[in-house]
Amino acid sequence: MIKKKYIFPLFIIVVGIVLAVAVLLKADILFHTDIARDFLLFEDIATNNPLTLIGARSGGIGGVFHGPIWLYLNMPAYLLTNGDPTLIGWFWFLLVLVAGLAVYGIGRKMFSPPIGLWATALYASCAINYAPVMFNPFGAVLLSPVFFYFLCRYLTKPRFFDLLATLFTLGCIIQFQIAFGGPILIITSLLILYSIVRTKQYAHLLGFGILIIPLSSYLLFELRHDF
Repeated sequence: MIKKKYIFPLFIIVVGIVLAVAVLLKADILFHTDIARDFLLFEDIATNNPLTLIGARSGGIGGVFHGPIWLYLNMPAYLLTNGDPTLIGWFWFLLVLVAGLAVYGIGRKMFSPPIGLWATALYASCAINYAPVMFNPFGAVLLSPVFFYFLCRYLTKPRFFDLLATLFTLGCIIQFQIAFGGPILIITSLLILYSIVRTKQYAHLLGFGILIIPLSSYLLFELRHDF
């Protein structure tokens, strides 16, 4: 028997899933400019340049590019479906479900099962729109709960593993969306530095070096093209 306090958030989640599936069954993919841009990049990777080091051009600042992680995340679906947007939409729907499970699991672990369920319901009410129209910023949405979880763990009880997990996840978020991850990196760095000074665990400063791994594609691109 489902408890009454769970019925409404579960209803919101189910409605979100049903609406997303209904859109995909109608093959109603919103193929706007950013998605068309991504499909051109998918095709380029598949036919010409399988080891690209940068992703889509940022629309806000000239000469700035997102990382290639969104392109590589989508490539298996692109190759398996021969680039059919309506079929790739089902892969995007799967990503929406994975993100929802992450929201619930982390909300449940950090707070309680009801809060995890309500957090998932709030996510589902927004994520309905993602399944038929998904591009690189969603990768940041996908990783944000994981980033928040490890950051809270580190600020509560500073452990080096949690610091590494926080910064590595944030580096991947920057790969997906610079405009989202960049400011968060500044704020997070200040919080971490405050924690390091407060606890006098200065060796944790070395943890920032892990950012080199998720951001290495930018460095390699600059080296390849002589800066």
